[in-house]
Amino acid sequence: MDTFSTIITILCTLLGVLGGGSFLYFRSNRKIKAAEAKRAQAEARLAEIEGKQAETQLIHTQADEWRRLYNESEEERKGQQDNYRDREKIIDELHDKIIQMQYKIGELELENQSLKWHKCVVKGCGLRKPPRDIDEVNDEQNTIETEDVQRLAIQ
Repeated sequence: MDTFSTIITILCTLLGVLGGGSFLYFRSNRKIKAAEAKRAQAEARLAEIEGKQAETQLIHTQADEWRRLYNESEEERKGQQDNYRDREKIIDELHDKIIQMQYKIGELELENQSLKWHKCVVKGCGLRKPPRDIDEVNDEQNTIETEDVQRLAIQ
């Protein structure tokens, strides 16, 4: 075993003198450079990921803003619909009142005509004498109807 150790010692010495150490140095230097290159790639990838995260955060912020604006516009639209419904209800109520008033106006016009028909023409006396008597009107209508029936019978 001594001889084996001696041979290895001699070989190592010769390798060190002849540049074997530089061979080991280049090999380890190459590993260091590869590790540095991997580190630079990892840092670049990390920077890229951080950039994408910032971009994603910006997109989320914009999406939140759009969502907020949509909700506000939706609330405003619902408020306008409520106002529209209230206005429609008021319009319907006013329309019903107009119909009632037109009916009332018709009734009052009929009553006014009836009062004009029966108004007293004698002034200053306590006796009421309307220009037409209801019995006379009924007699006139019966006479007209009877004449129409007789004409139809002749024809």
